[in-house]
Amino acid sequence: KPGEIPELWGLFLQDLPKELESKNGEPTEDSMIAYNIYNSLEQAGYRTFFAKKSLESKLGQEYEPYIYAALMSATVMIVLGTKTEYYNSTWVKNEWSRFLELKKENKHKTLIACFKNMSPYEMPMEFSAFQSFDLNKIGYVEYLVEGVNHVIQNSKRKNGVLPNEETSEVNRLE
Repeated sequence: KPGEIPELWGLFLQDLPKELESKNGEPTEDSMIAYNIYNSLEQAGYRTFFAKKSLESKLGQEYEPYIYAALMSATVMIVLGTKTEYYNSTWVKNEWSRFLELKKENKHKTLIACFKNMSPYEMPMEFSAFQSFDLNKIGYVEYLVEGVNHVIQNSKRKNGVLPNEETSEVNRLE
């Protein structure tokens, strides 16, 4: 049935925790970036877990089982921040560290660490093994969606869902 746990998600877009949101109700730069990325991923056809949107219909329910199901089923996790403390806040760190643990068991999972207005060296050390993504680039959303598409397609090929490029009949005909 729709809405039952577990739900299957292709992507997990990390959200800024409530304790770091603007006190005056204005959206933060991080939340505006996250909404922009979420909308672009959804328009590109990716089922994206984004707590602010994905949990809207779950009012009054415990949200942790939904977050856990999303972490389990997501192939890609996008973590973004404009300040070091955002990555290290309790809930954000809890989510990305659990995803990295799941990645140890499933090498097809990919974490994309995104940063803006800071050096990539200011991100958590746990991200140092991964290529990071600079959100200061003009057109960053299109580049990020293109990168996600590449990661998802490669994951599907490795899992046997898509043919390899070298053996694909379609690719040989082009």
